[in-house]
Amino acid sequence: MELFTKHMAISRKLGVVFAAIIFVVIAAGAVTSLNVTGASNSVYSAKSAAGLSAELANLSEAANEQLVAVRGLLLTGDRDNVERYNRAVERFDRLMADIKAHPKAASLQADLTSLQS
Repeated sequence: MELFTKHMAISRKLGVVFAAIIFVVIAAGAVTSLNVTGASNSVYSAKSAAGLSAELANLSEAANEQLVAVRGLLLTGDRDNVERYNRAVERFDRLMADIKAHPKAASLQADLTSLQS
């Protein structure tokens, strides 16, 4: 290495060092860009899973509304519970369709089908 640098002009030495610094900066930028892209994908995936979780909680609430309406009808005989039940069924079906259309729901299709029946 000493022979290589011994016979080089100072301007060439500075050029080589500058090129090495530029290479390191570009490489660091590329690595940072890849890390940011990976983190962005992870955030999107987590956000999507959280959205699916919220939709599943709403679906559970709609199923409980159906249950409460049926129990209310059986316990009190109040026919208003039939309308409450029908509204809950419509909400449940609408939420189920939304969940089935969710990109993360593909792995849950068997569970969703058994839940719907």
